[in-house]
Amino acid sequence: MRRHPNVVNLDELEFGTTPKPGPIPFGGQVKRLASSAGAHKLGANWFTVGAGLSVAPLHAHHNNEEAIFVLHGKGTLQIGEKRVSVRAGDWVSLPAGLEHAHQLFADQEGPLEYLAISTVNDVDLISYPSSDKLLATVRAPAPLGLRKMFHLKDGDVDYWEGEGRK
Repeated sequence: MRRHPNVVNLDELEFGTTPKPGPIPFGGQVKRLASSAGAHKLGANWFTVGAGLSVAPLHAHHNNEEAIFVLHGKGTLQIGEKRVSVRAGDWVSLPAGLEHAHQLFADQEGPLEYLAISTVNDVDLISYPSSDKLLATVRAPAPLGLRKMFHLKDGDVDYWEGEGRK
């Protein structure tokens, strides 16, 4: 039995996959700390990533800010066009915006563990620069919630297309 609904220990949580199993080189496991402890506007996830893998593709949030704290291991972080080595003890701030598109790789000397913290705004757009995709999310109870992925090439629709009298 948990001590309190807002207190959770890592050993009380099972690992899950992130965000769902993907093709190589994507993989990893996550323990969702913030949501498990009742958080609503703050996210915190504990990630473990095997050697040679990355949890997610290069992406940029447009309405949420993220931070990464490297707990164990070494890796390479891409931020925008630059790549930088990271190691245990490093704190990384990732403000919203395409110039802070990011991807973390466990590509140096084995596995990587890190804590990812973020704001959790009700609406966010996430760009995927390498694949020209856009994810639109709206956190709301069903049926009002939304999580839809689009190819940007499909998005050039006139504002008035399909509108008006039928």
